[in-house]
Amino acid sequence: MLAEGLEPHYVSEQWYFAKAARDQKQFVDIDGYIDKKIDALCQHDAQMVLTIADMQQQLRASGLDIPWLAQLDPHDYREPIAMRMKATAQAVAKHAGLGCQYAEGFRRTRYGGIGVARQGPDDREGRVVPHQPDGEPQVVVMLSGSEASSPCGDACVDPHGRCNRTRPFAGASG
Repeated sequence: MLAEGLEPHYVSEQWYFAKAARDQKQFVDIDGYIDKKIDALCQHDAQMVLTIADMQQQLRASGLDIPWLAQLDPHDYREPIAMRMKATAQAVAKHAGLGCQYAEGFRRTRYGGIGVARQGPDDREGRVVPHQPDGEPQVVVMLSGSEASSPCGDACVDPHGRCNRTRPFAGASG
């Protein structure tokens, strides 16, 4: 890759699509991209047909009466998929308080190493703590007060900044 002029670089964080609201900690305004997102989803024809068929199955099981969905040809999915995606993105934008119409939520994982050295000791966004079991330092993002998240995606950091992932929970035997 060096021969192609690509220099090595350090990746200090990764962002993962977070479907569940409880996992969404980072938000991005997608107002200018919502139609491209819908276009991209609709390129997955078989998946979208199955999504509509699944929605119709859920409708039948629920006993609700939504004629347009019940009578929809699963191959005519563009409009209902667009409605569903826009409604979800609007809810995320409202939750995030970004002031935009559509937003996407992500779960961010930050890594230790050289990225931590760059931050310095007074960085309020993250601090270095040993992350068990390998003992490698990791960045823990303090959300508020005693609520913390770690790079493993869980709130596995105790009030002293130690990972409690490998410790048995209260009441566990052994």
